[in-house]
Amino acid sequence: YQRRVFFFFFFFFFWEKGRIREVDMPSVVARIQAGRQGLENSFALIQRIARTHFPDTANQWFQQKDYFWARMIVDTRAWNLMGRKYLVPVAGMFNHAPDAEDYEYDWRKDTGQRSQKFLTYHRFETSSGRDVTMAPNHDRSSTFAKVYSDRHCAAGAQLCESYGDNDNTIYFDYHGFLPDWNPYECWEVFELPFDGIYQTAGNSVAETRRKLLQRLGLQNPHTHQNNNQRRLMCLHEGQLSETLLAYFAIGRMDSADLKACKTATLPQLLTCSGKKSHQVDTYRAVERWVNGELAKFRTTLGEDADLLRTALGHEDRLAVGYRLHKKRLLQSVKNVATVERRALKKKRNSLNDEL
Repeated sequence: YQRRVFFFFFFFFFWEKGRIREVDMPSVVARIQAGRQGLENSFALIQRIARTHFPDTANQWFQQKDYFWARMIVDTRAWNLMGRKYLVPVAGMFNHAPDAEDYEYDWRKDTGQRSQKFLTYHRFETSSGRDVTMAPNHDRSSTFAKVYSDRHCAAGAQLCESYGDNDNTIYFDYHGFLPDWNPYECWEVFELPFDGIYQTAGNSVAETRRKLLQRLGLQNPHTHQNNNQRRLMCLHEGQLSETLLAYFAIGRMDSADLKACKTATLPQLLTCSGKKSHQVDTYRAVERWVNGELAKFRTTLGEDADLLRTALGHEDRLAVGYRLHKKRLLQSVKNVATVERRALKKKRNSLNDEL
């Protein structure tokens, strides 16, 4: 089954280096290159072990292409259940399509807990008829896998399933496709441009800004001081989050603002200073930040959309589509900030007219 079905992969290892760079996102390119290097290192290690135990025959039966083929089978098709991997013929071949839970997802209600629905629809049944989430070691020969449909499906129609609450990274890196719509896709933020938050010791304003960030449980927005490289946040479509606004609000506060906002909560940071312009300026700062992030790409949203209408090869189409999805997320955040800023200005102008 495996030899017949898995004859071709759009796996990142086989991408040409030039095509990888077409993603035009340094962090993504670095991630893919690290993945390639990791595969090569793993093969080299196993090859040394094989040659040690089978010095006369290892080179005949253990080639790099065989190892990569096996890794791709496991990495792209295995069920990951309770810390174990299972290869289940046919069951790993359903295409992805969002289900009802995906369509109902709202980042405003996100608790940060990963969905467990894969365990609901992919299970095992033992010889005694028990329905379990892990195939028991003592009963594997008589245990079989069960796949439940996560939706109603008309007779004769293709049966799809949801692959879960993943962003596009796993689809791009391992499965060679991008969903047309993915509510879990997000823009990862690892650093924000605030020179006035991390400065030399002795800068009282910078020190007070850092203390306010710490009190609110927010990380330092500078990568070089974020040694574990944890992301600050992940922004979904249209997600102008309180956390993002908090960074931009605090990043431009002067000593008077910081004193007034000493005990403020996240939702209060836009108004605690008492300055009428603070909210508008914060939204404008978000817009400028998005413009700066979009300017780092070599192409615009419109140019990428035009490229996808041309006859691109599959890998080029993936690269352009991946970066276009990311750009659209950023643009949607900016659009919300623009709407909020204009609404505030309109409200202020109306009040001035009344006065």
